[in-house]
Amino acid sequence: MSYDPGAIPMWSQCGGASYVGPGICSAGGECVYVNEHYSSCQPIGRAVVVCS
Repeated sequence: MSYDPGAIPMWSQCGGASYVGPGICSAGGECVYVNEHYSSCQPIGRAVVVCS
């Protein structure tokens, strides 16, 4: 794996309706949909529970 200085840190926002920015999570992370306004970089394979 290589370090990408433009990658989004774990647990940071990576998507959503008004999000403007990079769309690649840091190594070991994936962008996980939370709701239409927010997605976050989370460890790959992590179980996600969304409370509403």
